[in-house]
Amino acid sequence: MMSVATHRGLTRRAIRAIRRIILAVGLAFFLIWTLVPLYWIVATSLKTNTEIYSDTSLIPRVFTTIHYEQLFLKTPYFTYFKNSMMVASITTLISIVIGVLAAYAITRLTFKG
Repeated sequence: MMSVATHRGLTRRAIRAIRRIILAVGLAFFLIWTLVPLYWIVATSLKTNTEIYSDTSLIPRVFTTIHYEQLFLKTPYFTYFKNSMMVASITTLISIVIGVLAAYAITRLTFKG
């Protein structure tokens, strides 16, 4: 008895190869989907102000670190960062505690319905 794939001319090896190709194309798509915006952010941060607003190129013509200098030297960036990390850590800790308690109740206790 012939399987459907063999009957149509595709062997198991060919089916596996097609699946690998589809997987590779899908992973490549999502890799590009993720990395291009990150590249755009970094490239834009290295452009001058006039180049940001006038040129649509993804590659900076003139590299500058003035934006990083302004961020780290003229703003209390590290205070903002510390505050954000504290809020994120406390929120995560509270979520974990509530999640663990809820998971225990769901797995150990019996509910109607």
